[in-house]
Amino acid sequence: MYRYFTLFSLFSILVFLISAATTASPVAVEAPPVHRALVIGIGNYNKLPSLSNPINDAKDMAAILKKIGFEVTLKLNISERVLKNAIQDFGSLLQKDDVALFYYSGYALQFNNRNYLIPKKADLEFEEDIDYDSIKTHFILEKMTNRQGINIMIFDACRDTQSKIKNLKKGLAEIKSEANFLIAYAAPLNQISYDNSKQRNSLYTQYLLAALRDDYKVSMNFLDIVKEVTEQVRKKTGKIPWRTSTLKNRFCLSTCRARWLPLNMSEDLRICEEHFQANRLVTGKGGVALTCYEGILRKDPKNIKALAGLKKIEDKYAAWIENALRYREKDKAKRYLANLRIVNSKSKKLAEFEKKLGLGLEKSANEGSDTFVDGQVFRDPLKNGSEGPEMVLIPGGSFRMGDIQGNGYSNENPVQRVSVNRFAMGRYEVTIKEFAPFVRAKKYKTDAQKGDGCWVDRNHDGFWEKVKNASWLQAHLFQKGDYPVVCISWNDAVAYANWLSQQTGQQYRLPTEVEWEYAARAKTTASRYWGNNPDNACHYANVHDKTSQEKNRFQWKNHNCTDEYATTAPVGHFKSNAFGLFDMLGNVWEWTCSEYSNRYNGKEKQCAGDHSMEARVIRGGAWNYEPGNVRAAFRNRISPDERGNDTGFRLVRKVFSK
Repeated sequence: MYRYFTLFSLFSILVFLISAATTASPVAVEAPPVHRALVIGIGNYNKLPSLSNPINDAKDMAAILKKIGFEVTLKLNISERVLKNAIQDFGSLLQKDDVALFYYSGYALQFNNRNYLIPKKADLEFEEDIDYDSIKTHFILEKMTNRQGINIMIFDACRDTQSKIKNLKKGLAEIKSEANFLIAYAAPLNQISYDNSKQRNSLYTQYLLAALRDDYKVSMNFLDIVKEVTEQVRKKTGKIPWRTSTLKNRFCLSTCRARWLPLNMSEDLRICEEHFQANRLVTGKGGVALTCYEGILRKDPKNIKALAGLKKIEDKYAAWIENALRYREKDKAKRYLANLRIVNSKSKKLAEFEKKLGLGLEKSANEGSDTFVDGQVFRDPLKNGSEGPEMVLIPGGSFRMGDIQGNGYSNENPVQRVSVNRFAMGRYEVTIKEFAPFVRAKKYKTDAQKGDGCWVDRNHDGFWEKVKNASWLQAHLFQKGDYPVVCISWNDAVAYANWLSQQTGQQYRLPTEVEWEYAARAKTTASRYWGNNPDNACHYANVHDKTSQEKNRFQWKNHNCTDEYATTAPVGHFKSNAFGLFDMLGNVWEWTCSEYSNRYNGKEKQCAGDHSMEARVIRGGAWNYEPGNVRAAFRNRISPDERGNDTGFRLVRKVFSK
């Protein structure tokens, strides 16, 4: 009886709950944060000289913010009452987590250390008119404060009002805010901005619009965008626009982009043996025995089986050379000899085989002889008796350059077939220990050391700042001699290449953008030289992975793998691509010698002039980059004197064509 009663009771309760759920009022669901913007442009004044830029500035800013995803209110040439009402309405719409952006282009003035926006009908003849006819910036601040959301205020209003009121100061005074504010002016404190009346937009807004129209730049930390705009204005005018930020976290206007897996040694050795048995010794798809054994020795330098594996590869090439010589297959013997040199450049059998072939590869490499074999690794001697960086001869060929997969950015187009002559490229990114002799010999000071330092992510939270004492010697990262040198500008890299050319008698330089992508792809057509899956990166590249996610506070997506490095890694630690080049993706950005353009137009095939101040292309992504941007086709650009602790370089060297 009790059993049946219990089941009936449970059934009754269940029916009641279902009924209640269907009749009860729906649970309130909190709306997601909204991006809202109030954009003001005033150019036609009743009592002040007209301004040509503000109306265009406001219209263009409203259009691009709408495209990005903001709900935009645009007001043009409005009176004091309409402006005040617009600000009040804007404030009343803001929910606690909304992103609020206020943009103003027009006249403003500073009186008694307070800033005022000047509406269309303002009649500012006397001091008492200021409070009556103008709007305090503090009024806008109040409407945006006391929320958890992001607040951005941009004032392109540092114009000369030519007012005769006494006690007015030029430009704008500092605005102090609470947390989660970013405030930016078009000019320094207490200074007027640069007149750009002959252009559609004011100078500051022109640069800001260009950044926001960039397909991938809108996914950068917005503070970094403001910093870049500031730097562009500085270069144009010599003035540094003021900004202040109390943002606690990285913020993007759009969705933020931004060694080997630890296997046990027996599994590693099994894979190496598979490569060896399949004769994938130095080149081959899916990995090669040489790189495999070298990877084990980096983890365990005294591993007997890995050392024996290298000896087996050396012996196999020696046997193949002997066999090729026996059948008078001289070209084949040369190819095997080049690979033997890659495996062991100090092999005792090298001199014997060179003599039998009637050549000396050390000499012929320096002279550019046609006996220089594709895939050969060599180092040019320097005048001081040391050797230059390891170089790999890259065979000539043609390839499809750009967004082959069709899911990249607009600046990776048009996809084009490009031909490349053979050249030699650095096997690794230039290291600290390779850069140091140049600095000592030339008593060279890098741009970071001569200027105001280097951009670093000092707190590892995605917020970059220019640190005065940061340079290649102190990059605010863990670095040793075999790590890539960073905080290097384009100018610094070119200076090193010129010095290396003088020391060796050869022609060293940065790669063109075409050469870089050809070398990075290594005759593959996938988005990355290991394939299309970004989560396989940790076998081949140092990227923003699980290790980085644990130790850094980046807000963007990480690769779903583990490479064991939170920042930079020693060069050559990961698997190479099919050309024998290491770290072509990830680790640090690499300079090219090519000027940047929004679409391919021929600049990618040539080097910019040394004195050109146009932006240069950097390639490859870096240790802090997310999956979508560590690709062979991905392009970025910075000015030639810019430097960051995620940017380094590698060189190419001219060789004679076969």
